[in-house]
Amino acid sequence: LEMLRYKTLKFLIKMKGGGFMSKLILKLSDKERSIPFSNDKKLTERANGSWRITPQKVADVTECVLLFRGQIIAEFKVGSTLNFDRFETRTTFDMQFVHNSKYVGKFLKYPTANPASIIDDKKFKDILV
Repeated sequence: LEMLRYKTLKFLIKMKGGGFMSKLILKLSDKERSIPFSNDKKLTERANGSWRITPQKVADVTECVLLFRGQIIAEFKVGSTLNFDRFETRTTFDMQFVHNSKYVGKFLKYPTANPASIIDDKKFKDILV
């Protein structure tokens, strides 16, 4: 019963805009050789790409970081348009590159194998190095 109250409270606070912000974490493969590190436009195109995550999971997410080998190489604002291929179960985004990001160059201790995932801001700050 206590857990149900907590989840209900968390939902109500979120509905009123009271925190529980989340970030989308996109991890590029270590094997990928054509990463355009110095080209903002091409990094944005790569982040917009085709990711295996459902629109329901990213519905309230407005921020995204792109990782390569644990290092944040770009930050984005998630746009309002999502395209979902329900046969391939992949989502493409409409992201805007964030210039002068305070996160770029920092590392995340985030060992998940999933290349597209959601993390709440508190945990994000806890694993930011």
